[in-house]
Amino acid sequence: MRSSPIPLFLSTLCLIAAAAAAASVPLGEPFVLGVGESVAVGDGGLVVGFNAILADSRCPVEALCFWEGDAEAQLWADAPVDPPLTFVLHTTLEPHLITTGHFRIELLWVAPYPTIATVPIDPGTYEVTLVALSTAPTANEPATWSTVKALYR
Repeated sequence: MRSSPIPLFLSTLCLIAAAAAAASVPLGEPFVLGVGESVAVGDGGLVVGFNAILADSRCPVEALCFWEGDAEAQLWADAPVDPPLTFVLHTTLEPHLITTGHFRIELLWVAPYPTIATVPIDPGTYEVTLVALSTAPTANEPATWSTVKALYR
């Protein structure tokens, strides 16, 4: 008796769909990305990815510093209203956040945090904590002309 490949195909398809569904987070909830990772945020079509940490001058935990330092995270976003965008957000300096489409993306944290005892941080081990919020007007707030215009681009 010959077995059909259809059940195997369908079970594989279900696993792929479950994995894709797991790679999303709700709007307004902080999420963590490792280098090279991306995630769908909310159900509005926003996808956010983390490329690399371009610079990390944060003051180590055990050190006494005159300035807390800064880390620069290179990220990308693909929102339905705007073309895909690559940008840099900072932990201390500006900008901490960016608006694209009807979404605001904010950098909350970069890990690991440097320590005096730590050898230089391996660039592939960085993780960023981000949050994305909707900037679209709600039913209770009036839409500005620029918001309405952006809806019909």
